[in-house]
Amino acid sequence: MKRPEFSASEGTSLAGAMLAVASAGGRTPTSPQVAVIDGLAALLLSVPQTAALMPVEPADLAQSLTDSEQRHMAAQLLVLVALVDERPDERCAHAAERACRALGVHPENLDLLHEVVQRRIHRSRHHMFRRFLIDGLRTGSLSGDVIALRDLVRERHDHPDIAAPYLALESLPEDTFGNAFFQFYRNRGWRFPGEDGGLPTAYGFEVHDACHLLSGYDTTPEDEINVVAFQAGATSRLPWLVLGVNLVTFNSGLAYGPTTLLHYAPHEGNLDPGEFIRALDRGISVRRDLDADLDLHSVWQTPLDELREELGIEGARDVRVPGH
Repeated sequence: MKRPEFSASEGTSLAGAMLAVASAGGRTPTSPQVAVIDGLAALLLSVPQTAALMPVEPADLAQSLTDSEQRHMAAQLLVLVALVDERPDERCAHAAERACRALGVHPENLDLLHEVVQRRIHRSRHHMFRRFLIDGLRTGSLSGDVIALRDLVRERHDHPDIAAPYLALESLPEDTFGNAFFQFYRNRGWRFPGEDGGLPTAYGFEVHDACHLLSGYDTTPEDEINVVAFQAGATSRLPWLVLGVNLVTFNSGLAYGPTTLLHYAPHEGNLDPGEFIRALDRGISVRRDLDADLDLHSVWQTPLDELREELGIEGARDVRVPGH
């Protein structure tokens, strides 16, 4: 996650603006909002004490934050404060939008927030699909390949040449990252890219699933929220968008994508704010950008524990087998 620096006064102003979103319209902030504001303020803004905070109006926040990167980060955090509730409040959503407008930023999760309030996912799904296409072309994961583009909109495909390198991971020693990746998939009944019913590589889920193994977060609804918080901290690619989508899917109970293809069902009420902040902190502490600075295929033969040590990841469980 790209993180701008905030001075004490700037951090306090942003923390106050988050409080203003949570208390919009005279409402009392929910316990998840309070916990997330406290955690984000300490972790990202160097504001360890929030009990004495006063709400900060959008115009005052805009006057305090003049740097473009600060404003973009602020807008994402303001939307996040509204999104963490199982059923986001319309007043919080409008307060977040007003603050974002004052900052001159339209964060990628703002449309998603309004749709969650209405309990109807539509426009933001197309936005995410477009972002995946654009980002895939930018990073070369699509490589302009017509087959890859076709596979993005098909649930079933069968390309043995694409699947072969993944299937070969089974023959690696059991302690290697590559073998663990193979077992992680097979023990859940999932198919690899190139196999009939598997995800196209352009979806970017290879990095997400690697984060499961590296962080030790399982595939339960609770851990799906935590692993994406970890991923957001440890990567620079689509972190806020994916983080928002996972909150919607596993905390607000709304289906965002093709559930059969992505092997999930929507769930409600699975956010543990303390674990969420801890997971984000663990991700931020990772020594390399797991998307931009780490070629996963080049470390298949590295022992999983050694790779975690190299990246500075501690306290990870073994999640090759679900529930262990």
